Amino acid sequence: MNMSVFKWRHIYWPQGSYAARMIVAALASYSLAHLLGFPQAYSAVISALIVVRPYQEGAIKAGITRLLVTCLGLGVAYVCLYLHKAGLNDYVTLLLAIAPFSVMTAYNLDYRTAMFSAMILLASYSLDVGKDIALGRTLIVALGAVVGIMVSVIVLPVPHKHAIGARSLKILDLLADQLGSCLRLGLNDKPNGKADVTLRRHLLDLTQTIRDHSPANLDEDASHRMVGLTRHIQSLCQILRVYWRNTHMSEAQNQARLDIVAKLSLCMAEMKPGRQGWPKEKLDITALASAISQLQTLDTPSTEPVPEAWILKNIVSDLENLSGLMRD
Repeated sequence: MNMSVFKWRHIYWPQGSYAARMIVAALASYSLAHLLGFPQAYSAVISALIVVRPYQEGAIKAGITRLLVTCLGLGVAYVCLYLHKAGLNDYVTLLLAIAPFSVMTAYNLDYRTAMFSAMILLASYSLDVGKDIALGRTLIVALGAVVGIMVSVIVLPVPHKHAIGARSLKILDLLADQLGSCLRLGLNDKPNGKADVTLRRHLLDLTQTIRDHSPANLDEDASHRMVGLTRHIQSLCQILRVYWRNTHMSEAQNQARLDIVAKLSLCMAEMKPGRQGWPKEKLDITALASAISQLQTLDTPSTEPVPEAWILKNIVSDLENLSGLMRD
């Protein structure tokens, strides 16, 4: 029985799996911290929720990184507290605590955790108990990180490629909507700031999801190949959108392209997980390929030459490959 998702009455709900893991991580970390007598059990909850992932791959790396970076922040904060007690004024103490992590965060966002941990320690505790509090906070954050790692690996685990697939499909839906809007509006189509921001946000989400995944062979890894295919499709769709937006088309030419976009959307819909999980059958592109062939029989619009059919065929090929990688 596949326990990677909630399947109640044949309902496939991977988001529910992630929600369940966060709930389990929060309750388990709080209960364990309370049982061990830590005074600030919610710190363990925060740490666990930061570490827990929607997939099992990368959870151990994320947890260890979170733990080490937090310890680094607490260590720097404790040194600053010691110097402050020795006579350093508040402004210089704050500068020493924040400056190194500000530079490090500018190069690597993982160091934000260290900066926040240092600031929390400086703001929350008195100088007289700084050492004990720093040690206690390090232990409780470590506890939360360990719980987050265990929950991500054990509780309703989801393959990393399926987490990537879900985000890729959101991007593909947005790209199809943009192409359809471009054809419907014709020369009146203008850049949609809201749609572009949403697309960039999903692309950033895709990048963040793959960041913690470091397999031995990137070329053979399904997740990295899916990300590459998604970005390639996005680039090709952007070229088509600019081309169609600046092209004078007859009604027949416009309708042929609308038909292609409609069939493209249907193919994308077939790639989505259903009641029994991710599709297990090969993607049927017969209708889409036929529509592209029919487009080639029409007169080419009078504009700069663009290999339109070649671009569409490459998008179809990428969709086939992406669908194959998504299949169980």
